[in-house]
Amino acid sequence: GYIPNVNKDELCIAISGTPEKIEHFLTLMSDYKIVEIARTGSTAVSRASGVTAGFRKK
Repeated sequence: GYIPNVNKDELCIAISGTPEKIEHFLTLMSDYKIVEIARTGSTAVSRASGVTAGFRKK
């Protein structure tokens, strides 16, 4: 996984793996306030700061 966005109030974590590994990660994170979870292929999650960033095609 990696952290594509972080600031003093929030962070975004992108992870991939087997369903079991994802469930284990979510269990580890259960003490934190999780605002949004997307379990799918490609996704986009807005930043709370309202800042948008462009992206480039691969």
